[in-house]
Amino acid sequence: MKVIGNTEQFDKMALRYDSPERIQIANIISEAMRDKITVGERVKAMDFGCGTGLIGLNLHDEFDEWVFVDASKEMLKQVDEKLAVLPINARTLQIDLENTTAEQEHFSCIVMSQVLLHIQDYQSVLKKLLDLLAPGGQLLIADFDENPNVQSDLVHPGFDRSKLASGLEDLGLEEVAAEIIYQADNLFMKQRAALFLMSGFKQA
Repeated sequence: MKVIGNTEQFDKMALRYDSPERIQIANIISEAMRDKITVGERVKAMDFGCGTGLIGLNLHDEFDEWVFVDASKEMLKQVDEKLAVLPINARTLQIDLENTTAEQEHFSCIVMSQVLLHIQDYQSVLKKLLDLLAPGGQLLIADFDENPNVQSDLVHPGFDRSKLASGLEDLGLEEVAAEIIYQADNLFMKQRAALFLMSGFKQA
């Protein structure tokens, strides 16, 4: 399977991305994340693969500063337009972390929602993200359970939670845990799917 970042497709989708369905799912995910955020230091957070910023903007009051990161410049334009009228300490950063390395910053928390699906070598990207996580920092991942009915060259068919958790632990994350936060018909590639939220902490 060749999974690509789909950056060009997301550039084309940016103007119409915020559909009622996507906003509803983002609200469910961000509220589940809010309940799980337990990191002590809440200085700076990253919304990785942010799209139009739906998750990070919902959680803006949880941290002093936000960085919205995406490979799609058109998605980030939508975030910039939102930030222009909001009193939020935030900025955008365009970077393809699969093919390059970010400048060293340290984040109290990194959130990502339905992002790993689009990354071929997601373990490599997770390693780079953990390098940016401050000691004691928290990683929150929302994504789909593995579904054998999903057959695509563009996305992974979801993830085995136990394998993903083991991979994160191998990278040095601690207290890794996951739970299903939402499930519905036609949720992922026109299939019934379950969304999980996985959380872990970098060793302090």
